[in-house]
Amino acid sequence: MGRIESYSSCAYRDFGIDPDLFGRLLRTVGALARDVRVVLVPSGAGAYLLTDLARRLNVDDEAVADIGAQVVAAQSKVIQHWLRRNSAHRSTLVDHPTELPDALAGHRVCTLLPSTDFATTDSLWAAATYHSRSRVACTFKHFSRLNSLGPNLLDLPGRLSLRQLATASLGWQAAGAPPIIDAQAADYLARSRCAAWVLHTDHPEDVSRVARGLAPSGLARRVDTAC
Repeated sequence: MGRIESYSSCAYRDFGIDPDLFGRLLRTVGALARDVRVVLVPSGAGAYLLTDLARRLNVDDEAVADIGAQVVAAQSKVIQHWLRRNSAHRSTLVDHPTELPDALAGHRVCTLLPSTDFATTDSLWAAATYHSRSRVACTFKHFSRLNSLGPNLLDLPGRLSLRQLATASLGWQAAGAPPIIDAQAADYLARSRCAAWVLHTDHPEDVSRVARGLAPSGLARRVDTAC
């Protein structure tokens, strides 16, 4: 049996994960679960390095997708075990957004496992929003990281329409980056008619503020889903 290594926060950040932010987000969710039901959709942080390694080794696309799904599933497991140890509220793992209504009837927090039916985590997030009949939906973006490949999210209005997001997404795609919110996600959000927010990754506590009807304290953009 190999020894268990201990890594610094810098090593995690090199791998695509900020453990301090991760912990703050989980504590926020644990506190939020006292008052509302919460659905977590892991972002895929940490999957990028391993999938890039697989591509460099000429692994086929189907295998790369499988590796990415396995890493995100492991992230979901970390979340689940943290909640079991640190939260008084029942939580569960859910395989698909369509299972959320039943799962939320008995649990305060549900963590969605990755699914091959959805190409991006934003599609999963939006599908979860729709199927859980959410009143509020938040997704995180590191705004400054988006600057290098396309239009700056900070240059867009504070309140965005789905059409504005789709137009900006085309700019990112043309520059070789994944869209902010893809067409499938936009469709789910339009049908959900909820308050949707794009929040900055440095402010996980803003989820609680938005859930209470308050304005985020950090950088954020509200998505108008009624158009």
